[in-house]
Amino acid sequence: MIEIALCTDNNYAMPAGVMIYSVCRHTENVSFNVIVPNDFSAENKMRLKEITDAFSAEIKFMSISQKVVDGFPVGLDNQPAHVSIAAYYRLFLGHILPETVSKVIYLDCDLICLSSLEELWNIELDGAPLACVNDIPRPWQNPQERLGYDKSIPYFNSGVLLVDLDYWRRNNVTRAFYDFITSATKEQIEFHDQDTLNYVFHETALFLPPKFNATDVFFHKEFLDEKFPYSDAEVYDARYKPVIVHFTYKNKPWFLGGSHTYRDAFLTFKKATPWKNQRLKVKKATNLKGMVANILVLVGLYRYHDDYITR
Repeated sequence: MIEIALCTDNNYAMPAGVMIYSVCRHTENVSFNVIVPNDFSAENKMRLKEITDAFSAEIKFMSISQKVVDGFPVGLDNQPAHVSIAAYYRLFLGHILPETVSKVIYLDCDLICLSSLEELWNIELDGAPLACVNDIPRPWQNPQERLGYDKSIPYFNSGVLLVDLDYWRRNNVTRAFYDFITSATKEQIEFHDQDTLNYVFHETALFLPPKFNATDVFFHKEFLDEKFPYSDAEVYDARYKPVIVHFTYKNKPWFLGGSHTYRDAFLTFKKATPWKNQRLKVKKATNLKGMVANILVLVGLYRYHDDYITR
């Protein structure tokens, strides 16, 4: 049984459903552990279960008390506005999941799977607390300096993780997470759980090829000649034969006017879920330029961030 964990709330129920459907389409013998807040609706639970039932997959819902994450930094000026407190739930996987689950694949909800997760599941961790993919910060970013360690150490994306839960439990890593979050300055924690995981595991994480977490940077035309810390073959696989495509930028595929290389794949999966009739969202406009862009999007004359490669 391949154990998968995800964290969601009512706002991200539809993307979670699309992600779960994409996994079930390509991977057999899967069990989903869905961590939700106490107010997660019965309707959303029913819809997610409808997807897994169609594939004879297992699904379990686990709630986490708001008190556990009270005081965790979210909504600060230097943090992404779309990220909720649910991002921190993955830090408690070792406590929330039963001890019979010794290993788990953690997946964000803003991604889709395009082939089987069996290869990822069978990777040997060899004593590492988790396996992950390099986040490749842009030149103007320096998360390692912000977190207080050397820039030569890679910084990873927390949206796809293969986690050794026995290691987490044995080494009480939840205490290390708490210690960092409660002692860090407001400037240090910009990317929530991701910064926390990087700080705690920056010397022990195992890094994987980018096909397991192909983030937006691989699909922008301006980065076609970028020298990534991977072989040409690995970059090719991430772009054209990815296992997981992760929509990491603001250009989420459930907004009107999207242009991501794999947006159509997301929309195809969405049509097969109970959210098939849910309309795509219009981006919130904060100024006149944004209002004009939205109008042009609605009439089909404009696409946001229209600089993605084609397959």
